[in-house]
Amino acid sequence: MEHHIEMEGKQRKCYVSELRVQMPLPEKMKWPRLVGVEKKNGLQSYHWTEGKGDSLVDYFETVEDRRPVHLATPAMTYDFTSYTPGAPDPAVFEVESRSCEEQVGGFPYVHVWHYYIRM
Repeated sequence: MEHHIEMEGKQRKCYVSELRVQMPLPEKMKWPRLVGVEKKNGLQSYHWTEGKGDSLVDYFETVEDRRPVHLATPAMTYDFTSYTPGAPDPAVFEVESRSCEEQVGGFPYVHVWHYYIRM
């Protein structure tokens, strides 16, 4: 069972789905290339890139403390406006499966940026 939680205002809404594939584990960029140092969202940032063409990923992290600033993939773009380092509170992920709405078909979970965590 895979669980997908969305926020509707201050209310959590839960969906459950049975997948035939296993959720991939987070991983860092395999072959990042440093493009250089540039300003991104007003912050002095390292600009990393990986891939080419329709699979190009651009990742920016602050020079000062290597905090994520921006991630751009061909499908999505993320600006990190209030990043807090460290593990999130486990209570955020507690799910009562019986209260979840069944989701048939589609993509039952949301990729945030877990493929590009710097380790």
